[in-house]
Amino acid sequence: MKLDRIVYLRTTPDVCAERIRKRDRKGEGWIEMDYLRQLHDLHDDWLLGRKPKRCPVPVLVIDSTDSLDKVTSTYYGRRDEIFSGIKI
Repeated sequence: MKLDRIVYLRTTPDVCAERIRKRDRKGEGWIEMDYLRQLHDLHDDWLLGRKPKRCPVPVLVIDSTDSLDKVTSTYYGRRDEIFSGIKI
């Protein structure tokens, strides 16, 4: 399987922490804000090209900070772009 693009569902560490809190899954209670910030920065550096070792394929960024309904709507509005050239 060849990777031809990445869909980056980008959100802030604060929104991520709130979603983790609401989800209340076993095993996620240890996750701290500092860890979420580090992950956010690492993903931005890699996927948005902020460091020399940029992601080798195109990255489609979808703002996932909004509600699930809004993110879903954005996804459906861009699904042709997401799946173009992919045999399903």
